[in-house]
Formats: sequence, structure tokens, C-alpha cells
Amino acid sequence: MYPYTHVVVGATIGATLFQQWRLWLLAALGALLPDLGMLSHQIYLKSNGLGWYLWPSSPIWIYTDITHSLVVWCVLLVASARLPKVNASNIAFAIGATSHAVIDVLTHGRNPSKMMTGYLWPFDYNLAVQLGIWQYHPGRFTILAKPPELVMLLTCCGLLALIIRHKLKAQA
Repeated sequence: MYPYTHVVVGATIGATLFQQWRLWLLAALGALLPDLGMLSHQIYLKSNGLGWYLWPSSPIWIYTDITHSLVVWCVLLVASARLPKVNASNIAFAIGATSHAVIDVLTHGRNPSKMMTGYLWPFDYNLAVQLGIWQYHPGRFTILAKPPELVMLLTCCGLLALIIRHKLKAQA
């Protein structure tokens, strides 16, 4: 999925779970975090005339494996909820990041190669191969969502709009 879809999904999840706008934003930022390294890496490569990707020896894959790991985000989510003083900000952020990993497991599946994160770092097991619904290849140099992503994006935008409308009516 594209980062903008992850942000909208994260914000929608945040809006359904939390009342405060700030927590919606933190869930959206959490959903964006896993792709920030890859985005900056691709911009760097393109600006230096190196093409879009360096496979698979690029050090960015270490970052990608860690930030896309269901293990990492679930541990942080549980730890945030179990702290003596529960911090809703940490929980919202971890929920957003966990949503990113879950969506990518389902949409980046069917790829048995080591070039793609297995989503269970530090364990060497490609969960997406087992659970992935389809292999998502957006194509080079495009930012247009494929039909399944577009459905998810528009659904979340509609739900988010309804939640915002309800919240604004409640405040009036």
C-alpha cells in the first residue's frame, strides 16, 4: 500500500478508538513510520541517479524489517498498555504502526523472496507468503492506488468523514 493509504487507515482506526484528535494524528503517524525509511531512501537514490531501488543488499532493509515487524509493534503495544501509567499516546502510535504491518502482510503476500520483509523480525519467517491475499506491485513511478487499495482508501475516508461529522455535531 502507498503511505497515504496507511495514514488514512491509521487515522480512521485512531478515530474509532479514541476521542481526542491528537490521538488520531498519532495513530496516523504511527501508520506512516514504517515507510519513512524506504521513502527517504528512494528519494536519495533517485536524486543521485541510482534508480529507485537497490536490491537486496541495501541497509535500508534492516530498517524495513524492524519497522514492518508485527513482533516489534505487538510487543510495544502490549508494553504500552501494561506500563504502570498507561500512556494513550504510545498506544495510539503503536496501533497505527501495527495496522501498517497487518495491511502489508495481507497486501504484499505471495512473495517468497528475501527482498521483502517477512513481518516477523527478528524471526526468519515470511508470514506474508502464508497470509497474503495478493501481491501488490504498484508499478514504477506511479502514485495511483490499485483497485483494492482504492476501495480501502475510499472506505476509510468515508468512515473518517462520518466520525468527524459526528464529533463536530456533538461539540456544537
